[in-house]
Amino acid sequence: MTTRFFLWLVGLFAAAIGLAVLARFNPGNVVLFYPPYRIDISLNFFIVILLLSFLLLLLIVNTVRATMALPRRVEQYRAMRQLRESGRALQEALRAYFEGRFGRVEKSARKAAQSPEYAGLAALLGARAAQRLHEPSRRDQWLSEAATDNSLRTARLMSAVDLFSEDNKDLDAALAALQELSASGIRHAHALRLALKVNQSARNWAEVLRLVSLLDKHDALHPTLSRRLRDMAYEAVAQSSRRRRITQKTLVDHSHGRSAKSSSSESGCDHLHENRSTARGRRHSAKGARSAVGCATTARIPAMCSTGGLGDLVIANRACGAVVT
Repeated sequence: MTTRFFLWLVGLFAAAIGLAVLARFNPGNVVLFYPPYRIDISLNFFIVILLLSFLLLLLIVNTVRATMALPRRVEQYRAMRQLRESGRALQEALRAYFEGRFGRVEKSARKAAQSPEYAGLAALLGARAAQRLHEPSRRDQWLSEAATDNSLRTARLMSAVDLFSEDNKDLDAALAALQELSASGIRHAHALRLALKVNQSARNWAEVLRLVSLLDKHDALHPTLSRRLRDMAYEAVAQSSRRRRITQKTLVDHSHGRSAKSSSSESGCDHLHENRSTARGRRHSAKGARSAVGCATTARIPAMCSTGGLGDLVIANRACGAVVT
């Protein structure tokens, strides 16, 4: 630094000496003529005036440009100050999160989200804090705010799967976020572990077997846990197939029972028709017999009326009424 300054000083003195020598042996003259006025000045003085005028003009131009750029510079200053304050708020939110003060986390995250550079990270941190406070509505609001930052798409989906799968309360939302994450081509070990957790809770055993195989290839799963998960998946698949066979057998037996019942009902209907025909014939026979008895009684009434008196006639009329009815 000192050597450079010394060299600049030596160069400046050399330039000054050179200019002085040139000005001494410069007999030039400049005449400014404006009738009726005339100004005669030396060439050296004219050069000095020209340089000073150029410097003055440059100063005026720079002043005007600085004045016009002042609002933009003020806006940049405010943005930088806001960025610094948001950075400090985000640091406070992280510290409060690790301290377990989740209410303070959301407050600091809301302050940090005022800066677009930290809005996505603050939203993810606020979503995790709201989850710890058992506030699912605020958690979903934080996640929707984080969705505006496309650079944090993977981080948002990973956080969504982790938060939705907690306590197995929002498995459908977790599966939807997991499907979107899989469509993005994310295949690292932690994403596979989250997918395994969600599918195991949702009892998607075929997907569990596939994920266990992938994690075994990456050596990201303990062998004991891998064997246990495989056994659970195979047992669940076997029970499902057994239930399916039992259901199919029950349906087949039910259909056979229906056909047998319909055939028995048809035979019962035939027997019922036969019994009804027999009863109808018996009723016709009994009615014919009663008609014959009535005719015989009616034939005996005139004889009784001719031989008997008035009392015999009344008895005969009663007998005739009983026969008619």
